[in-house]
Amino acid sequence: MLSLATDLAMGQPLEHGMRTAVLGVRTAAVPGPPEQDLAAVFYTGLLHFAGCTASSEIDARFLGDELVVRPQLMAALYGSRPALAPAAAAEELRREAEAGRLAPEAVTAVLAAAGQPRPPVRWPGGLSSREREVLGLLARGMATKQAARQLG
Repeated sequence: MLSLATDLAMGQPLEHGMRTAVLGVRTAAVPGPPEQDLAAVFYTGLLHFAGCTASSEIDARFLGDELVVRPQLMAALYGSRPALAPAAAAEELRREAEAGRLAPEAVTAVLAAAGQPRPPVRWPGGLSSREREVLGLLARGMATKQAARQLG
């Protein structure tokens, strides 16, 4: 209930805290931490706007109605750019991981938790999945004609 109240108070869509908590747990679960650590991640995500993880009281003291100022404040703090569609955001995260600016394992975990499809596997030498399949059969000792028959 407190999570829903903080969602409303912070101008977030209902269940924003719940979605944050679930995404956090799914991401944190990838390396397989102890159950109590996952519980801590869940409750921190659920209540991330409450208590010491939020600054709305300070914002309100200096800015007046903090909800009115929040969009401009976020733009000033984090830069302003239009929101990306989920697929475009996923692609940008993948590019950042490929460039070495983000941990690829973390990006994969976040995208999987968010329900995004896994990126296509890139085979060595630019081989297609079919070519890799053929190569695998040949490496196991099959003759070319045997591999062709098996693969149809």
